[in-house]
Amino acid sequence: MAAEQRAGITYQSAGLAHEAQQQIADRVLQRRAMGSMLLAMLVMLLGLPLHLPSLSAHGDHSGAARLLVWLSALLTLWTLWITRHVFGNAWLRLRRRDFGAAELVSVCALAAFVASLPALLVHRTPMYFDVSAMALAWLVAGEAQTSAIQRRFVSACEQLVPLRFQPQMVSVPAVPRGDRTARWLGLTILVFSISVVSVQILRGGSGMSALLAGLSAVAVGCPCTLGIARSSAWEAGVERAAVLGWLLPSGAALGQIAADPQLVKEYALKLGAADHAALMALAQLVERTIRWNYLSAIGLNLALLPLALFGPPPSLLPAATMVLARLLIAWTTRTLRLPGSGTIAMMR
Repeated sequence: MAAEQRAGITYQSAGLAHEAQQQIADRVLQRRAMGSMLLAMLVMLLGLPLHLPSLSAHGDHSGAARLLVWLSALLTLWTLWITRHVFGNAWLRLRRRDFGAAELVSVCALAAFVASLPALLVHRTPMYFDVSAMALAWLVAGEAQTSAIQRRFVSACEQLVPLRFQPQMVSVPAVPRGDRTARWLGLTILVFSISVVSVQILRGGSGMSALLAGLSAVAVGCPCTLGIARSSAWEAGVERAAVLGWLLPSGAALGQIAADPQLVKEYALKLGAADHAALMALAQLVERTIRWNYLSAIGLNLALLPLALFGPPPSLLPAATMVLARLLIAWTTRTLRLPGSGTIAMMR
């Protein structure tokens, strides 16, 4: 699928051109999301024994521990291969000087993997394979959630065809551009990593060790759950909008409507006696929820950054903040869901 199709989707009619190609692309994305999440969970489980004091001391890796480390590295490399489209998309966006949350997560995940390779070869800690794998898994999971929203819109439009209701939809971006939060966060992590490199050199460290310390700071500062911070709120918001009588092609439509209420007729299909004011309130609530989700994903990781000045922090810390941030995102998103409706399956 072309990069333009991944960045956005255009619905011409309920018939939907290139429907077969879109279905194939959706299935591929779903398989990548499930595969990367499974591999990331395995990497996390394999890395837990290495956090024990008896195994985490420098140069004190037993044969079993070395096997776990190498297996974690291979599984992480497999995750990088499964999610390789993320890096291709990030490169295309960066060439267009369009830096967003997906690009930040992909760069940080790659930095985490690169920073872990020297420690793997000399059997030292810390290593951030679990951080790298889980960051990519959450990112692809967010893409899968967005794709599921679009697929449900397609299915709903097809069901309207027998009723002779064929809506004409304009192009709605799957992910809005101009992600200023991610840009400022990326700049903050970059400046801090440079500061870590400078501090390590001033303390008499070698250039290579200073560079690895800077890369570890990037790994620790990576807000892995940014991949689902927006898509989780979008999914719940689109589900709630459908109950209110509005059919939305993507969660990005809620962001567009919150920014300009006049776009309701262009980005939302009114079914029955739907209330415009209720949709406006929902769109604003979704945007507030996204901001809180970003705060949960970013704030916890930024709190760990100062630790990198005193040496590479153990990978258990960013892994723990990853889990905590996911719980906080689930808690902030709860207000968008109807009582008893539950959460839409991520891999539907």
